[in-house]
Amino acid sequence: MSRRPAHAGFAHGMAAFGLAALLVFGGPAAAQNTAPSGLPETALEIGGRTLTVEIAADDASRRQGLMFRDELAEDRGMLFVWDRADRRAMWMRNTLIPLDVAFIDGDGEITNVETMAPETTRMHWSAAPIEYALEVNAEWFARHGIEAGDRIPGLDAAREEAARGR
Repeated sequence: MSRRPAHAGFAHGMAAFGLAALLVFGGPAAAQNTAPSGLPETALEIGGRTLTVEIAADDASRRQGLMFRDELAEDRGMLFVWDRADRRAMWMRNTLIPLDVAFIDGDGEITNVETMAPETTRMHWSAAPIEYALEVNAEWFARHGIEAGDRIPGLDAAREEAARGR
């Protein structure tokens, strides 16, 4: 019968305690989700679907958007966040995939949805002042019955998550 030294059990218990503390109090497992782009990401519940979105909340990430990507997985997108409401426009310069954009006011209500063709410079404008825009694959909103007047919950939490990631 092999015997472990008395301190081996103590060390094993301390390692388990350390891992539990790391999970509860912070560390790699508690870090905010980050997309391969390096942007923070979160999940939004929209029309009974879960959409995983990268959060573009600063000038550089909003300028880059989804440019130069060859594809966007189904049920993924990018949420653009601004600090104040204003009329906004989006374009598709250097964007290789067709997208829809939902312009969303500060209360989470979609003001309008626009379909955008790849690699064009046509400006697609919000119908009213907005604080958010959500880009997804073209026709995603139509396929899921989401339209102007619908509300998207959780946008303030996404804004806060992006602020923590800055």
